[in-house]
Amino acid sequence: MKAFNGERLKEARYFRSYSITELSSILGVSKQMVSKYENGKSEPPAETLFRIVKELGFPLNFYFGKDSSVPKKSETFYRSRFTATQKQKSPTESLKKLAYFYRSFLEDYLDFPLLEVDKDFLKEISILHEKKDIEQIAQNLREYWGLGSKPIANMVNLLERKGFLVCDIPHTMDKVDAFGGMEKFKEEMYYIIFLENKETDFFRRQFSSAHELGHWILHSGIINPQDLEPIEYRNMEQEANDFASAFLLPSEEFRTDVDSDNLTLQYILSLRNKWNVSMSALLMRAKKLNIISEERYIKFQKQINYKKWRKKEPHSEDFEIKHPQSLREGTELLVSEKLIDKTDIPLMIENKFDRAYPNLLIEEVAGLPRGYINSGETEQIIKIKG
Repeated sequence: MKAFNGERLKEARYFRSYSITELSSILGVSKQMVSKYENGKSEPPAETLFRIVKELGFPLNFYFGKDSSVPKKSETFYRSRFTATQKQKSPTESLKKLAYFYRSFLEDYLDFPLLEVDKDFLKEISILHEKKDIEQIAQNLREYWGLGSKPIANMVNLLERKGFLVCDIPHTMDKVDAFGGMEKFKEEMYYIIFLENKETDFFRRQFSSAHELGHWILHSGIINPQDLEPIEYRNMEQEANDFASAFLLPSEEFRTDVDSDNLTLQYILSLRNKWNVSMSALLMRAKKLNIISEERYIKFQKQINYKKWRKKEPHSEDFEIKHPQSLREGTELLVSEKLIDKTDIPLMIENKFDRAYPNLLIEEVAGLPRGYINSGETEQIIKIKG
């Protein structure tokens, strides 16, 4: 029989955002005993193990797997480092692991776009970054990807087409904002992005996606975000914001669109609908490019506040929030072609990586409908006589 894996208990506890004190109270054991379980100095008896499975929501087999396939830790860029606690951010490591495992499982059958960038191009970007020329970096990446200077209709789709592994943060994790980072798994490198799934709209998600792209092109492999002082972290976040703004709103094309003499909130609203960027982000960009003065910028922001458009811009609900598609589409393709049975997905992942995950968590990370894995066809039991 396999031995109890204390690291898995710690991972499940972190994922549910429990402290050792909270979990010990739930299990009815001391904090010292929970610590012994996690450090491999003791194994929980059957009754305690049952409570662990029930309270933390991970299958029994999860706690008895070996971690030979566990990815190496790498960088993680958080949008909310100073508003979310470490306890709230701890689940992110588990989410990144599952995202990788699921993508790797699908790659046994399918080809996905790869995140490949020419080394000479990256050297060019590095030189520009040393010069703090974020504008040129955004323009060069657009040119490198053949995007021209037109509005981007769907940032999430663009990231997936370029080889990024993109997922939604599960709805149950409302305290975690968007995050992303490069992860190394054996010889494979993946840039994994998780996007916020609550209190967002189409326009915010566009900017958030471009912000995470900014971290990749500007900071990945160069900066360890967890080593930064608060002011350094804020500067890094501002760079990612500046990149997102420049990438979504190319300066020359945007300038030709903005009639500064006749600029009104209604006109800004029409620009929002064209460029797929929020009104606030448009105004910030216009100020950055000196299209409008600081005074006019403040005036427009006051009008937005007065109309209570800060949290919800007019008609934003008419624009569908874009979600990641690649993991869901890959799954549905394999199921429709009868290469796999969807009810076998959790077991197939467990057999490949020695990690058992809750069905609901797999569904959320893969973008599958709730209950998808368990909704297999059942044979009719009751029949009419004769």
